[in-house]
Amino acid sequence: MKNLISIVAIALLCLGACKKDNKQPATTTPTLYPVAFNISNFTSTIGDINGRTGNSGANTRPGDTLSPYINYIIYKVFDAANSNLIKTRIQTSADTAFGKILDTLPGGRYVFSVTASKDKFPTSQPSNDYIAAADVPGTDVFYKNVTLNIDSTVNQTLTLARIVSKLRIIFKDHIPFNIKVLTILPDPNTGYSLPAGLQYSTGKIAAQFPPTSGTYWYYTFPINIPDSLRGSANIKSEVYLLNPGSMTIRLSVVATDTSNKAVFSRKIYNIPLEVNKLTVLSGYLFDTLPGGNGTSVNVLHDWSTDSIVAGF
Repeated sequence: MKNLISIVAIALLCLGACKKDNKQPATTTPTLYPVAFNISNFTSTIGDINGRTGNSGANTRPGDTLSPYINYIIYKVFDAANSNLIKTRIQTSADTAFGKILDTLPGGRYVFSVTASKDKFPTSQPSNDYIAAADVPGTDVFYKNVTLNIDSTVNQTLTLARIVSKLRIIFKDHIPFNIKVLTILPDPNTGYSLPAGLQYSTGKIAAQFPPTSGTYWYYTFPINIPDSLRGSANIKSEVYLLNPGSMTIRLSVVATDTSNKAVFSRKIYNIPLEVNKLTVLSGYLFDTLPGGNGTSVNVLHDWSTDSIVAGF
């Protein structure tokens, strides 16, 4: 009997010990710090891309109104240690708090990136959470990133910088009545394939971003000539191209007739582009005029202090 009581007592002690061992440690909720970014202010270095700013060449100042310049905002947060994406938020100009980003994050070191655009960006090219692929004709794009240690409340104003060049193409001669489409391909002045990828975390513009896979180039885009404009002169088209600073490109132009047959092609070389500047390219494709094959460059007071004018 004593032995039985001893066995029962030992079993009860073991059971009590197991219950104590099974107690889980209390979980602690990490402290979340408010993070606020206001991008409602652009500096005067961001001029009006749509036209001249006056005889003085001074830039306009949009002030607190974003809508004339951007309609979309992509906000991303990355772990600064390994560049892993933590979150993405997208705003449109229809949002009541457009331009004001309110967030909460636990303590740590993060990379914050904000990409803003006039039209939806990226458009049709395959993109992912880390890379945006630009297209032509493209759109006006602004960008800013900042790396911060979050250990208290953050409230900052971000000034975004334009990361594109604008190219205005004017075909001065009369487009033949049988031409239906002018297909344009932008390329480097030497070599092939103009980089069209934007890395969200760094703002780097490139065609490839090792070790990730994927290649991002600009492809052809059509300028459709409606019946009402065939035979007309001064056909105009405008495109935006991602630009890390300055570059020289060439354009390949192929004319297709109403039977979808390519009947004419031409390459235009030495077209200078600078970020935050407008290049106006004009010349003759079909008319035979003396001096039509030269390239000249000068500076006008226009968008972002000056514009680049080139002829072909």
